[in-house]
Amino acid sequence: IDTILPPAPEVCEARALTEEAFLALIAPTPHPREQWLVTLAPYREPRVRAFIKALKYRNETAPLEPFARAAGPCVADILSTKRPREKWSTALVVPIPSSRVRLRTRGYNQTARIVEAILPHLTEAHAREYAPHVLTRDERKSQVSVLRFEREANMRGAFSCPPQARALVFNRAVL
Repeated sequence: IDTILPPAPEVCEARALTEEAFLALIAPTPHPREQWLVTLAPYREPRVRAFIKALKYRNETAPLEPFARAAGPCVADILSTKRPREKWSTALVVPIPSSRVRLRTRGYNQTARIVEAILPHLTEAHAREYAPHVLTRDERKSQVSVLRFEREANMRGAFSCPPQARALVFNRAVL
């Protein structure tokens, strides 16, 4: 079908990414002000951007497995390092929820797909529990439609923990 309907350029670029290519791209970097926030790869890197866009906007899942094989050990290392330092036992792994409109439009949550691809590469020693329903998201303007300096304000207060999930997150590390 790719011959009849050629895929978007970012899909072609994402499909070409191998485990080795992801290993070369992964460079865990703590946020300068929020040390608990760690990015795995720089979004300014065109291949990283292509991977995210292909997954998010084009429903392209082929690069997920090579990404997970490359990122899994890195995430495991981050968890192993933070666990004793932060004094938590079992962390809840929570994907950032999509808005209801986006979920209905796309039919999937791209962050949940990334998390679900990485989880099999972690062991129980990494003390994690997958909890995809502990966050909800209010409807907001799409981040693409607001100016860069307005994005933080646009998302402030957008996420909440429903009452039925509060006991699960109480006094727990949430990743």
